[in-house]
Amino acid sequence: MTVKTSRVHVIRAPETATDRLDHQQVKRYLSRLRKDSTALLDPEQLSAPASSAWVAHATGSELLHAGPALVNAVLGTLAYTPEDLRNSLAYELQDPKAIVHVMTAFDSEDGAIRRSELEQFTRFCVAYRVHCYFETSCLERPPSRTRAIGTSHNVEVVFVFGVGCTGKTKLCQRISTVFGYKHIQISKELNKARDQPSSDTGRQVYQALQQGVPVASNVMAKLLQQALARCSPADDRFVVDGFPRNLSDLEAWEAFGDGLPPVKLAMLLEAPTGTLHHRAHDVERQLDKDCEIAKSCHTTAGDVAAAAAKLESQCILQRVSAEAMIEEVFIRTRRIFGPTCVFVLGGPGAGKSTQCNHIAQTFGYRHLSVKQLLQNEMRQMHCEFTFFGL
Repeated sequence: MTVKTSRVHVIRAPETATDRLDHQQVKRYLSRLRKDSTALLDPEQLSAPASSAWVAHATGSELLHAGPALVNAVLGTLAYTPEDLRNSLAYELQDPKAIVHVMTAFDSEDGAIRRSELEQFTRFCVAYRVHCYFETSCLERPPSRTRAIGTSHNVEVVFVFGVGCTGKTKLCQRISTVFGYKHIQISKELNKARDQPSSDTGRQVYQALQQGVPVASNVMAKLLQQALARCSPADDRFVVDGFPRNLSDLEAWEAFGDGLPPVKLAMLLEAPTGTLHHRAHDVERQLDKDCEIAKSCHTTAGDVAAAAAKLESQCILQRVSAEAMIEEVFIRTRRIFGPTCVFVLGGPGAGKSTQCNHIAQTFGYRHLSVKQLLQNEMRQMHCEFTFFGL
């Protein structure tokens, strides 16, 4: 594994509605910082430095637009927070586009910040940086290889499956963004096939949807084979969203033989029935034709359990609790995709401990410090010598 040594900016333009963090999401992201940082980011703690920063940089104006003055006002509001937090945000905001991206995600009125919003906007800046950091990979992709779909040693396939409302698509999107997997979504492939009824597969999908019956497993496997074949030769890692629906789907995949690669990993998302019912109640109703797709992708707990049992017998199943919010679920799954052990080397003062702390917080690794281990060993030896009167 090669790690980039050059520092990169992580703040990016908001792409979806999930990037427009609400109050609770901001609070959750800030809670992931050190306790001393979280306490000093309380709105009451930021009030006094925000007032001083506004006077110093707003120069009598009632509004601050995206630009150096607003950046300085934000950093001034963080005057009493830990230095590493200020420096990290200051580095991000060196890029003139960064403050524009944050403003867009914040969605302020008139595209500007008022004095009364400065504390809230400052908290949002810090939270948005953490949000983007969670979704930005610091690891380089391995060199791309030319592949054939059926060549198993060149292709990695991961299944993410479970009953409805477990958050499969959101998790797959994050896996795709952070770890570079190509996201193959079953519902989108069904949509594409339905819109091409002239093809044999499209006709079978269209007829099944018109009749309100699930699309046959062999057709679903064929759709996935076609989706993989359409991808670039550079794409050699795939995360398949919403498959298998049942044991029949899994058997249809395996029946293709060399036509489809074997599965390296299958992740089953699980959540209590009450949580799923609550999420289902909050989901907005889609258009009629999208409901047809949803019916074809629908699966029951019994169907999922049968597929999971076979995958577990093959030692490739990982069960993941999906009861929490997507950010916490993603934290639990990140370690599955990374290396088992990472060595961080460098001379004194190179920042090894700081980097290890970031890796542990972001990717879920346990941080083992050689210095701490040696100190613990020395203390243990001292206790033993004292006990024996040495």
